[in-house]
Amino acid sequence: MTPDDWPDSTTGPGPAGLGATDPARPCTHVPADQLAAADPTPGMTREVALRTEGMWSGTVDTQPGAVSGWHHH
Repeated sequence: MTPDDWPDSTTGPGPAGLGATDPARPCTHVPADQLAAADPTPGMTREVALRTEGMWSGTVDTQPGAVSGWHHH
């Protein structure tokens, strides 16, 4: 799966009925079996729950001793 295939929360429902049309909507749980593989970084595995043009949300598993480059949240 490539970033173009990731669920897009800006265009309507995603894997768990996600949508960005109502910012007051409560959070939605995205089960692990609905996460999409994302670009790996050496020592890290990413899985995407949802994305917009400028950000993504999901999980990152980091191997012991792995070092991340400079970034911000």
